[in-house]
Amino acid sequence: MKLSVILPIDEITNNLELCINSVLNQSEKNLELIISCKVKDFNILSNKYNNIKIIKNESDDIEVLKNSGIRHSRGEYISIINQSMILSQNMYKDMLFQQSDICMCAYSVNNKKYDLEVFSKLASIIKIDDNINNKLFKRHLVVNNLFSADNVLPDKLFIYKAVAEANTFGFVHNISYSTNNIKQTYDISKIYNTFDQIFKYYKIKNLYEKNKSKLEYICAYELLGNTFKFLRKTKDKKMLEENWSYLNSKFPNWRKNLYIRRMPGIKNFSIKITNKFIYDLKSNIKW
Repeated sequence: MKLSVILPIDEITNNLELCINSVLNQSEKNLELIISCKVKDFNILSNKYNNIKIIKNESDDIEVLKNSGIRHSRGEYISIINQSMILSQNMYKDMLFQQSDICMCAYSVNNKKYDLEVFSKLASIIKIDDNINNKLFKRHLVVNNLFSADNVLPDKLFIYKAVAEANTFGFVHNISYSTNNIKQTYDISKIYNTFDQIFKYYKIKNLYEKNKSKLEYICAYELLGNTFKFLRKTKDKKMLEENWSYLNSKFPNWRKNLYIRRMPGIKNFSIKITNKFIYDLKSNIKW
């Protein structure tokens, strides 16, 4: 079996049939679709889709559903999707053609194209995003690193574990799927534990010292960019202070980081000039 497509379902939506058909109509035929769902949805789905492997679970936790689908998979490659996605007919044919440990594709959300190319080990660590659905993984990267729900951001932790063990990266510039999904679940309280687990994993694999400057960069970029923006909007003064403290406790010399000093872009420039005074000033500006 060339490819296993895992579709975890914690709640059936109106888009499900379109998503399933877009998988079954792929030009790449050497694939299996595995739907992982909770018990109460099993009979509904198994009666309607008797030609698809459907796994029932006691839990409706999305990470449990993903792991269950993975354990029942047979493919050389594994893709994890959600039911809001409509796949282009050649999505998997194009991605498998890359023959890489991790292959990513461009995609469309609400008609806006996302096209972040990651083409090397270096770029993978400092540029990779947290979207699990636009990535195709070699099997060993997935079965060795299942999803955790233990007070972490599971997709971020999973992706950085996979990147640590991957050697080759591919990319498909064509829009490979579209979605109107605007649901965002980002528990900011889990970001620090997620980074702790990422750093721990890289140390276990003896990759931490080699990649320390890159990990320092992604930590600063996340905490002074994405996370800071979220905290500023929520006006959470306590976590804004914790945000700054966490970064400086882990990487006290982060402002000297080579990538922070040399990477282009407005967000990188903003990070580069940030000190405690500027951080506090930006925290108090009324946006």
